Amino acid sequence: MVLSAIGAAQPTFDDLMAIFTAPDKTAMDDLLTKAQSRAQSHPGWMGMAGYASATLADHEWTPTAKLKRFNQGKDQLEKAISTDPNDPVLRLMRLMIQLECPFFLGFRSEIDIDLDRLAAELTNPKSAWPHGFKYKTLSYLANHKELSREQKALFKNATL
Repeated sequence: MVLSAIGAAQPTFDDLMAIFTAPDKTAMDDLLTKAQSRAQSHPGWMGMAGYASATLADHEWTPTAKLKRFNQGKDQLEKAISTDPNDPVLRLMRLMIQLECPFFLGFRSEIDIDLDRLAAELTNPKSAWPHGFKYKTLSYLANHKELSREQKALFKNATL
């Protein structure tokens, strides 16, 4: 999602900041509603809908409902990425889900690829990402328990 020339159908960075509210069910419900209504208009909205749906799996009651919700969201996010594979924001959403989901779900094979794409975006001085979004992303990655010391250092040392 090249957000330097934001079109009407495309999510804005203000919209995208909602991905950092993942533990909050109400915020994710609101994001899912907004994104689902616009999912056909842009891969960014489709990805956000998938991200919100997969994240909301934690709030389902039964294991089968959790798995169904997670897989629906994952599939929708993967479809968005296949539509726009160079979009670093879609890669960020997938990475966030991969890092947070249980290992047994088997959704961890793209972590290194997504980290590489994000590192390229976050270290690019011509990045269109606004300071606040870039800061939130760097902070999230530099402090995530699943990343190695070397990976964390890359994001801690990146400049805004």
